[in-house]
Amino acid sequence: LVDPADRGPHPDMDVYLFINSGLSLGEYFRRAAKIGTNFTDTDLREMFKKLRQAGIQAEKTMFEATKKINTHKGAIFSLGLFVCASAYCQRHRDLDEFEVISKMTQGLVKHDLGQKSDTAGERQFLKYGKGGVRAEAEAGYPIVKNVALPFLAKSTGELNTRLLDT
Repeated sequence: LVDPADRGPHPDMDVYLFINSGLSLGEYFRRAAKIGTNFTDTDLREMFKKLRQAGIQAEKTMFEATKKINTHKGAIFSLGLFVCASAYCQRHRDLDEFEVISKMTQGLVKHDLGQKSDTAGERQFLKYGKGGVRAEAEAGYPIVKNVALPFLAKSTGELNTRLLDT
Protein backbone atom coordinates (compact mmCIF):
# COMPACT_ATOMS: atom_id res chain seq x y z
CA LEU A 1 0.00 0.00 0.00
CA VAL A 2 3.04 2.26 0.34
CA ASP A 3 5.73 2.22 -2.32
CA PRO A 4 8.47 4.56 -3.58
CA ALA A 5 6.07 6.28 -6.00
CA ASP A 6 2.87 6.48 -3.97
CA ARG A 7 1.77 6.70 -0.35
CA GLY A 8 -1.51 5.05 -1.28
CA PRO A 9 -4.12 5.51 1.44
CA HIS A 10 -1.45 6.38 4.03
CA PRO A 11 -0.58 10.09 3.88
CA ASP A 12 1.24 9.71 7.22
CA MET A 13 3.77 7.24 5.77
CA ASP A 14 6.40 7.03 3.10
CA VAL A 15 8.39 4.05 1.91
CA TYR A 16 11.41 4.98 4.04
CA LEU A 17 9.34 5.07 7.23
CA PHE A 18 7.85 1.72 6.23
CA ILE A 19 11.29 0.21 5.64
CA ASN A 20 12.67 1.57 8.93
CA SER A 21 9.64 0.21 10.75
CA GLY A 22 10.09 -3.22 9.19
CA LEU A 23 13.75 -3.28 10.09
CA SER A 24 12.92 -2.44 13.70
CA LEU A 25 10.98 -5.70 13.98
CA GLY A 26 13.74 -8.17 13.14
CA GLU A 27 14.41 -9.06 16.76
CA TYR A 28 10.70 -9.68 17.34
CA PHE A 29 10.46 -12.19 14.52
CA ARG A 30 13.58 -13.96 15.76
CA ARG A 31 11.96 -14.05 19.21
CA ALA A 32 8.71 -15.41 17.71
CA ALA A 33 10.68 -18.24 16.09
CA LYS A 34 12.49 -18.96 19.34
CA ILE A 35 9.21 -19.12 21.27
CA GLY A 36 7.86 -21.67 18.79
CA THR A 37 11.07 -23.70 18.73
CA ASN A 38 11.41 -23.88 22.51
CA PHE A 39 7.77 -24.36 23.52
CA THR A 40 7.22 -27.73 25.22
CA ASP A 41 3.82 -27.42 26.94
CA THR A 42 0.73 -29.07 25.42
CA ASP A 43 -1.59 -26.03 25.70
CA LEU A 44 -0.71 -23.94 22.66
CA ARG A 45 -2.64 -20.99 24.10
CA GLU A 46 0.28 -20.65 26.52
CA MET A 47 2.63 -20.30 23.55
CA PHE A 48 0.37 -17.53 22.25
CA LYS A 49 0.57 -15.75 25.60
CA LYS A 50 4.37 -15.71 25.33
CA LEU A 51 4.18 -14.50 21.75
CA ARG A 52 1.66 -11.81 22.66
CA GLN A 53 4.01 -10.40 25.31
CA ALA A 54 6.79 -10.27 22.73
CA GLY A 55 4.35 -8.64 20.31
CA ILE A 56 3.45 -5.92 22.79
CA GLN A 57 7.14 -5.06 23.08
CA ALA A 58 7.47 -5.18 19.27
CA GLU A 59 4.65 -2.65 18.94
CA LYS A 60 6.49 -0.30 21.30
CA THR A 61 9.64 -0.74 19.22
CA MET A 62 7.72 -0.07 16.01
CA PHE A 63 6.07 3.06 17.44
CA GLU A 64 9.49 4.34 18.55
CA ALA A 65 10.88 3.81 15.04
CA THR A 66 7.87 5.49 13.40
CA LYS A 67 7.14 8.29 15.88
CA LYS A 68 3.81 6.65 16.79
CA ILE A 69 2.65 5.77 13.25
CA ASN A 70 1.13 2.28 12.93
CA THR A 71 2.95 0.75 9.99
CA HIS A 72 3.11 -2.92 11.00
CA LYS A 73 0.73 -3.67 13.89
CA GLY A 74 -1.16 -6.20 11.77
CA ALA A 75 2.07 -7.83 10.64
CA ILE A 76 3.25 -8.09 14.23
CA PHE A 77 0.10 -10.08 15.00
CA SER A 78 -0.34 -12.22 11.88
CA LEU A 79 3.24 -12.73 10.76
CA GLY A 80 4.28 -13.28 14.35
CA LEU A 81 1.73 -16.08 14.59
CA PHE A 82 2.96 -17.67 11.38
CA VAL A 83 6.63 -17.42 12.35
CA CYS A 84 5.98 -18.88 15.79
CA ALA A 85 3.73 -21.66 14.47
CA SER A 86 6.15 -22.53 11.67
CA ALA A 87 9.02 -22.85 14.15
CA TYR A 88 6.84 -25.03 16.37
CA CYS A 89 5.94 -27.24 13.39
CA GLN A 90 9.61 -27.83 12.66
CA ARG A 91 9.68 -29.91 15.86
CA HIS A 92 6.13 -31.27 15.53
CA ARG A 93 5.90 -32.42 11.93
CA ASP A 94 2.48 -34.03 12.39
CA LEU A 95 0.91 -30.56 12.65
CA ASP A 96 0.58 -27.75 10.15
CA GLU A 97 0.89 -24.04 10.82
CA PHE A 98 -2.81 -23.35 10.31
CA GLU A 99 -3.80 -25.98 12.86
CA VAL A 100 -1.24 -24.68 15.34
CA ILE A 101 -2.39 -21.07 14.93
CA SER A 102 -5.98 -22.13 15.49
CA LYS A 103 -5.02 -23.95 18.68
CA MET A 104 -2.86 -21.05 19.84
CA THR A 105 -5.69 -18.55 19.48
CA GLN A 106 -8.71 -20.56 20.66
CA GLY A 107 -11.01 -18.27 22.65
CA LEU A 108 -9.26 -15.11 21.49
CA VAL A 109 -12.36 -13.36 20.12
CA LYS A 110 -14.35 -14.09 23.26
CA HIS A 111 -11.44 -13.03 25.48
CA ASP A 112 -10.43 -9.85 23.61
CA LEU A 113 -13.56 -8.41 22.07
CA GLY A 114 -16.81 -6.94 23.32
CA GLN A 115 -15.75 -5.11 26.47
CA LYS A 116 -13.78 -2.08 25.28
CA SER A 117 -13.09 -0.09 22.13
CA ASP A 118 -9.40 0.82 22.31
CA THR A 119 -8.38 -0.64 18.95
CA ALA A 120 -9.86 -0.53 15.46
CA GLY A 121 -10.60 -4.26 15.70
CA GLU A 122 -12.47 -3.81 18.96
CA ARG A 123 -14.51 -0.91 17.54
CA GLN A 124 -15.39 -2.97 14.45
CA PHE A 125 -16.50 -5.87 16.64
CA LEU A 126 -18.72 -3.64 18.76
CA LYS A 127 -20.23 -2.00 15.65
CA TYR A 128 -20.57 -5.01 13.31
CA GLY A 129 -20.07 -8.11 15.45
CA LYS A 130 -17.19 -9.33 13.25
CA GLY A 131 -14.12 -10.80 14.90
CA GLY A 132 -11.69 -9.52 12.27
CA VAL A 133 -8.16 -10.83 12.24
CA ARG A 134 -8.62 -12.48 15.64
CA ALA A 135 -11.47 -14.60 14.24
CA GLU A 136 -9.39 -15.41 11.15
CA ALA A 137 -6.53 -16.56 13.39
CA GLU A 138 -8.87 -18.60 15.59
CA ALA A 139 -10.21 -20.34 12.48
CA GLY A 140 -6.66 -21.03 11.26
CA TYR A 141 -6.63 -18.30 8.58
CA PRO A 142 -9.00 -20.08 6.16
CA ILE A 143 -8.78 -17.27 3.60
CA VAL A 144 -5.03 -17.82 3.40
CA LYS A 145 -5.21 -21.62 3.42
CA ASN A 146 -8.24 -22.11 1.18
CA VAL A 147 -8.14 -19.10 -1.13
CA ALA A 148 -4.80 -17.28 -1.27
CA LEU A 149 -2.40 -20.24 -1.30
CA PRO A 150 -4.36 -22.25 -3.91
CA PHE A 151 -4.59 -19.11 -6.07
CA LEU A 152 -0.85 -18.53 -5.76
CA ALA A 153 -0.12 -22.18 -6.57
CA LYS A 154 -2.18 -21.99 -9.78
CA SER A 155 -0.83 -18.63 -10.90
CA THR A 156 1.90 -18.25 -13.50
CA GLY A 157 4.49 -15.63 -14.35
CA GLU A 158 7.12 -13.82 -12.33
CA LEU A 159 7.02 -14.49 -8.60
CA ASN A 160 6.65 -10.81 -7.63
CA THR A 161 3.63 -10.41 -9.94
CA ARG A 162 2.08 -13.64 -8.65
CA LEU A 163 2.51 -12.48 -5.04
CA LEU A 164 1.03 -9.06 -5.79
CA ASP A 165 -1.93 -10.67 -7.58
CA THR A 166 -2.48 -13.02 -4.67
